[in-house]
Amino acid sequence: MAHTTEAGTTIEDSVRAVLAAQPWDNIFLRLTAYAQKLLKQLIWRGEQHGPVPGGREATDFASEAILAVYCGRRQWNPEKYPDLILYLLYVAKSLVSNAVMKVENQTEIRQPDDETAAPLDPDETVVLDFLGYLQEEPELQRVVYCMIDGYTERAGIADKLGMTPSEVTNIRKKLARRLTAFQSVQAGRS
Repeated sequence: MAHTTEAGTTIEDSVRAVLAAQPWDNIFLRLTAYAQKLLKQLIWRGEQHGPVPGGREATDFASEAILAVYCGRRQWNPEKYPDLILYLLYVAKSLVSNAVMKVENQTEIRQPDDETAAPLDPDETVVLDFLGYLQEEPELQRVVYCMIDGYTERAGIADKLGMTPSEVTNIRKKLARRLTAFQSVQAGRS
């Protein structure tokens, strides 16, 4: 039998029973330590060890990971992932990765004022213009940033952003439509 959560997701009773029997205090401490390690390795707002957007801390990411699995937003499949703690570590890593990719963590990109500075490559200028065109659609911008960072496969982008591969496919379709519209606007300026 299955149980429907407040979030509208379904969790099998057997999975719910396993989750209810976990030593959550110990798991929370382990997840917090792992999230702290991840946070220290990353660059936040352009600074190594900089402030995490929104004032979030390792305990926030640990809590979110536990809640996401317990409430069913992240479906744990014991047959596919028999080790719950490893699965929770993966969820915590995904949440931290999502925070890194959010627009709030991006530093402002400015063209140099110095006339002796090297001009931007034409491809970089187009990408920056396209990112500006997408300013009202941060989800699309996040996918573009992933692509800039070398994530071109659907599964890699999904993993980096904590999405399902089908969500990435839908975003890529939308991105292709926006790119066509952007190119039309650019052609009209020429």
